[in-house]
Amino acid sequence: MKKLFLSLLLIMSVALSTYCQESQNGQSVYCEIIGEGNFSGKKIKVEIFFGEVTNNKIKQQAEKVKSKQFTSMLNALNYMAKEGWKLEQTYVITETSGMNRGCYFHYILSSKISE
Repeated sequence: MKKLFLSLLLIMSVALSTYCQESQNGQSVYCEIIGEGNFSGKKIKVEIFFGEVTNNKIKQQAEKVKSKQFTSMLNALNYMAKEGWKLEQTYVITETSGMNRGCYFHYILSSKISE
């Protein structure tokens, strides 16, 4: 019984130390893809926002993305996935008043960068 308890304790301590080391190795950064379109989905404008950028790697990526034209949210999401970004959350805001009825699609992405 003591051997089983010590084995479990050892395994848990190794797993915990591995998790702690992983979280110290990188910092999470976030970006947002915003798509503006109408209900038919035929016209959509896609923009990617990085916020205030302080890391050189993210600055280079932000400059590279500015020159890209995306025809759909999925194209933008696939491009960002190839660049190492992970989808965290999505939500839609619908505008139902006025002449410009449409949707705003928001995709929140994250990436790990070394400090």
